[in-house]
Amino acid sequence: MTRDDVLAHMSSADGRHRRDQLVALLSLFNSAKRNGLIFRNPASRSKGNTNTPCCNRPLPEQVERSVAAATGPAARLVLALATVHAARVAHIATSMLDDVDLGNRRLTIAGRARALDDPP
Repeated sequence: MTRDDVLAHMSSADGRHRRDQLVALLSLFNSAKRNGLIFRNPASRSKGNTNTPCCNRPLPEQVERSVAAATGPAARLVLALATVHAARVAHIATSMLDDVDLGNRRLTIAGRARALDDPP
């Protein structure tokens, strides 16, 4: 396997998948080199493309469906906590009223205090 093979393989992926594949290849070849199975790492000096997005973003249709499905106040609160504050299901489920400090405009999720936006 040559460096051109690695670059050709890496060009088939983008974003997070490209970065994950690069990390896996670097780890594999570094391990093989350390154990004396190869003399040169063909994946060395390879960099992930930082111009491609590395996170999955929801499609506008998914956002619209989620907003339409959240009909009650509790569902809208859960949707806001998940989308705006990136709260996970377990953190939302274990949240208490003491985690909200309206006077100081702070919200504590998973032990981290976050600033609340001004009301519309």
